[in-house]
Amino acid sequence: MKVEKIILGVVALALVFKFMHFAGANMILVVSLSTLAMVYFGGGFWFAKGKDEQKRTGLAVIAGMAFSITCMGILFRLLYWPGGKAMLMLPALALPILLAVIFYLKGKENQALETDKKLLIRVVVFAVLAISFYTVSNRALLTIQYPNDPEVVRIKSNHFDHPENEAYTKEYEEYRKSELKK
Repeated sequence: MKVEKIILGVVALALVFKFMHFAGANMILVVSLSTLAMVYFGGGFWFAKGKDEQKRTGLAVIAGMAFSITCMGILFRLLYWPGGKAMLMLPALALPILLAVIFYLKGKENQALETDKKLLIRVVVFAVLAISFYTVSNRALLTIQYPNDPEVVRIKSNHFDHPENEAYTKEYEEYRKSELKK
């Protein structure tokens, strides 16, 4: 799917910009991952094209919804918005089950359709992404984003992991004010 490849290229570019701390990187990430989520949400029927379209439609629609939720969960995790882990829990559980169902159906029918192969690859990739982003901590993501600044990692990690703590919130707000003055 050409649209998918183009959007994934924009997502990769936005990730490079984000980790290089370019202005506007988060906006590009929001637009590209949201667009990809919309493509997958409606594109579940696209995965069902083939000889036995009726049999595959249910699996493909569930896969499309899981891919869409994965994209939004990754977006929330990368931008440190609340709810990202909760969003990734569903695809982290559903995609491995879907993978098992696809293998079961493939073995039962004893034939490998091209549609199945493409869907299978996507299910594996998205399952790995969902599980990876679900299990990684905010501190680990921040350490990757700010490898040479452990103080920023500490301040942001404390604030994102404990939003109810007023001392961490105050420290984070002071940090943000000092960054805006620069």
